Amino acid sequence: MATLTFEPSGIRDDYARAYLSPMMRAGTREFVANVHARLGVVQGDGFALPIAFDFERGDSYVVSPLSHYVGYGAEELSKLGRPRVEATLRSVLKSVGSGLEASGFDEVVSVNNWLLSTNLWPPLSTSEVRDVLEALVATFPNRPILFRSLDLARNALTFGALSSLGCVPLFSRVVHYQDPRRADFWHVRQLREDERRVRKVPAELVTTFTDDDLARVKVLYDDLYLRKYSTFNPQFTVAFLRNARDEGLLDLRGWRVDGELVAAWGAFVRSGVMTVPVFGYDTAASKKLALYRLSSLEVSRRARERGLLVNASGGVGAFKKARSGVTTVEFNLVFTRHLPWRRRLAWSALGRFLDRVAVPIILHGEY
Repeated sequence: MATLTFEPSGIRDDYARAYLSPMMRAGTREFVANVHARLGVVQGDGFALPIAFDFERGDSYVVSPLSHYVGYGAEELSKLGRPRVEATLRSVLKSVGSGLEASGFDEVVSVNNWLLSTNLWPPLSTSEVRDVLEALVATFPNRPILFRSLDLARNALTFGALSSLGCVPLFSRVVHYQDPRRADFWHVRQLREDERRVRKVPAELVTTFTDDDLARVKVLYDDLYLRKYSTFNPQFTVAFLRNARDEGLLDLRGWRVDGELVAAWGAFVRSGVMTVPVFGYDTAASKKLALYRLSSLEVSRRARERGLLVNASGGVGAFKKARSGVTTVEFNLVFTRHLPWRRRLAWSALGRFLDRVAVPIILHGEY
């Protein structure tokens, strides 16, 4: 039987307690600056799924469906390189966004939400999925229940169980899996070329981080993910990184060149899968250092060392596919059957827009 807790002392899983307790006590904004949310945990024997709710307008897409599908989506349009299509879609998104906001679209309960771009799922039985959904609906009878970050490559059983219970899949993004555990993974020409190039880079691997190092990690991440890409990405604070280091919540690694930290990443590991929500490098450094290649290669090496599959998340699809990346579609699944039809309408409209307009364009591109 699944139960909910909103108190740190009620969290049974050690990892979840260490990760979530500081945020529950001090508030999420102290750890992810653009997330204003209340947290809880739905848990059963052998699993603990964080839940997030009561967001604010303009919060990061990791909690806000409105930011995910409208705010971030509008920013992504510039990548199409098709001005007329971009202008049309921007107008459509603006109209869709106004309707969604008026409907209270962000008043959801977001499930398995670690406040990260990629949320890794534990294996759940059909009965466990049913128990989780029933417990959430009983506690939040007036809110849509949104299950984040599921795909058919890794989460087929959970995906199928949720679908059978009436949850509707909504396109989220394209993600890529890499399996460095396989010997043939390392035979790909691009990876061999990466290994050849990075042998020439005078970089020192970093596995121990001081507080000053963590401040530098934040700068590197911010320069890449916030300034180059989007401020809708999660804005991690030094407090988040410090707790991750002190509690061993992220596998932190980096590179120094001439004594300066020039690249760093933090891997989130659950249920035999690794993903890297914290990643940054000195974008002004010489291209001869090949910092992105260097760091990506080390992520794969670390995954091989630990016997882990890599969810390489979204973005730079051509780069990842050239390095044995296998593409799949990630979904959010929403349950609204317990709500009045007017509340359900907004989600139905979004699903139609995604399926008929957004998804064909996205899948045609290199994401």
